[in-house]
Amino acid sequence: MSNNEAIGKNMPLFFTASLGGLLCLPIIYLATRPLIWLLHERWTEWLFLTLFIAGPLAATFTILYCSAWHQEFTRTRRVLSMILSSCVIFSLDLLLIGFVIVLGCIIFGLGRALGGN
Repeated sequence: MSNNEAIGKNMPLFFTASLGGLLCLPIIYLATRPLIWLLHERWTEWLFLTLFIAGPLAATFTILYCSAWHQEFTRTRRVLSMILSSCVIFSLDLLLIGFVIVLGCIIFGLGRALGGN
């Protein structure tokens, strides 16, 4: 088996894990926003920030762990590999979100500069 076949075979798994991590963020936001509004304290935002980091990481790790990805590895090596992969996937998710925000700001700013309201 060549390296290209292995990448093509594992790509839907990484896409699924990435999508799972991305979908966790709005769910966590919708769940914690009423509590932040209710408490009106600045420290609650910092407390819930850990959920915004741990939630998507846990989701991607769970998706990778429940899959058949690298079952030939020892348990410790497999878990460490999945932790590293989860961190990389979460970092790429954050970069994607940042890219979409910047692109939206550029498009919105360009529209206003060309005469839109």
